Amino acid sequence: VKAYYYVRDFILFNPSMTTNSPDVTISLKEGNCLSKAVLLVSLYRALGIPEGHVRIIIGELHSDRMPVQHAWIEVKYNGTWFQQDPTDLIGVFEFNQFRDRDYFRKFVRTENFCFNDTGFAVVSQKNRFRFK
Repeated sequence: VKAYYYVRDFILFNPSMTTNSPDVTISLKEGNCLSKAVLLVSLYRALGIPEGHVRIIIGELHSDRMPVQHAWIEVKYNGTWFQQDPTDLIGVFEFNQFRDRDYFRKFVRTENFCFNDTGFAVVSQKNRFRFK
């Protein structure tokens, strides 16, 4: 839980930055959405969350003007899947605010890619939960 709040609160969201590795993101104390997602997943894995229980999703969010490309994560914590967005692009959210598909239903237009320690896949809503 502390890892989420660290990335959310102490790593500045800067959408104009290029994507960096977790160590660079920590040293700069800022990152784009993918940099923050990669850092958060790295911290979760270092804290012992098993592979297959945390993944990064890249897709498009709904917007008033046009769809916005964005990255967020999903983590299985105490047997429940949570979708987490450690940026402030569309709001500041709590660790357990979006259970199961709540984030998707509220903000996501399409999911394009999903990846974790074991691989990368183009996803659709039909096959996304088969991916490990």
